[in-house]
Formats: sequence, structure tokens, C-alpha cells
Amino acid sequence: MIRSFSNLLSPPVIGMIVPLIFAVFSPIGWGSMNMDTSIITGLIFIGILPVLPWIIEVKKKKVDFDVSKRKKRTVLYTCAVISYITASVIFWLTGNKIMLAISLSYAFVTILIEIINLKWKISAHAAGIAGPTTAITYVFGTFFLPLYLLTIFVFWLRLKLKAHTPAQLFAGAGLAVLTTYLVYATIW
Repeated sequence: MIRSFSNLLSPPVIGMIVPLIFAVFSPIGWGSMNMDTSIITGLIFIGILPVLPWIIEVKKKKVDFDVSKRKKRTVLYTCAVISYITASVIFWLTGNKIMLAISLSYAFVTILIEIINLKWKISAHAAGIAGPTTAITYVFGTFFLPLYLLTIFVFWLRLKLKAHTPAQLFAGAGLAVLTTYLVYATIW
């Protein structure tokens, strides 16, 4: 049950949900795109392509589901960053500010996690829930602050699974909150 909840709140799953939320409920429109192309582009470049190399590596049994070996994460993070940057360029060129902000947030958070990961394991699970929660709260208002309770739940799940230390969880969440906030404060 703990593993199931951890998987449900994992970065790949959240990465599929977040583009839908921002594309469907955009309070500012989509630039020269429409809602459908925003959804499709977001799902492809924020939801699917970033995790495709991970899925392939898991199926080939080159990594375990959690990519427990820190050094194996680097290439996977690089693939994700390329996808997020591609999304950012597409959304920038089409004037799709709502999707640009979330794709840039994903890009910067993942770049920082990748750099830190070279020396120390940081929690992508914590970042993957705390960053999008920050974006949702920034765009849609403080009504959504209770979503941060999911971050606490993810902390508990990852500790129970012995996947991370408290420091790794706080670092992942803190990095994602700060980075996402700075991206939104800069371009929103």
C-alpha cells in the first residue's frame, strides 16, 4: 500500500497531471496555441518524453523502479531536461505563458537536482510534488495551499520505504519550492 501511494505521487504521474491542470484551467489563455495543442504538447514534453528513457531502462532491468543507484540517474535527468527545454522553447515561441512557466520550472528544478545528484542523493519525489504545488498556488491562489499536505505525505511514504533521509526530502522539496517560485516571480 505504501509503495502504491508512493508510485501514485511519483514525478512521472504528477508530470502527466500538471500539464493538464495548467492547459485546461489556464486563466490567461494559451498564446497562439489552443487548449488541445497545449494539452498534447504538455503531455508529450512534460509528461511522456521525460520518463520514456526511465521506462526503457526499467524494462531492460538496467535500473530499478526507484533508480536507487544515484549515478544511474544522471543520464535520465539529462533526457528529462532536454524535453523540458524543448517544451519551453515551443511554449515561448507560441506565446503560451502558462505552459512556458511550468516547463521552465521543471527544467530548472531538474537541472539543479541533476547537479546535486552528482555528489548527493536528493529526493525527486519530494521535488516532484512540492514544485507543482508551488506553481498551482502561485497561479490559482492560496486556496490551494492545502496541497502542500501531499508533500508531507510523500515525506512519510519515502521515509517508510527507506528511500530517502529527512535531509534528502527537505532538500528536494525546498529546492523545488524556491526554484519554482523564482521562475514564476520572474516571468508570470
